[in-house]
Amino acid sequence: MNLGKKFILISLFTLVSFVSLEANAEEKVAKAPPVPFQYGLGVRNFQTFCSECHGEWAEGSDKGPPLLHPYYKSSHHSDDAFYRAASQGVTAHHWRFGNMP
Repeated sequence: MNLGKKFILISLFTLVSFVSLEANAEEKVAKAPPVPFQYGLGVRNFQTFCSECHGEWAEGSDKGPPLLHPYYKSSHHSDDAFYRAASQGVTAHHWRFGNMP
């Protein structure tokens, strides 16, 4: 088999493989469960009330700490502590950003 035919066969095989992978990826995406409505509300509320200080995706800013930090593991703070902090504010105790309003 000459080099031209080998190149065409390899190219065709690569294209078919790629198309097959893409089809499988689309199939998996199509079968993903829908995101519950409440999750969208949580994102909206976080972006409205929290992101100014904690960053758009909880990465922190110059006004507030990152919420994606070991301090905020469930083994360090309870769910109730997060609820109270979000609803009532909290006295600063890990960071030097001041009290959370």
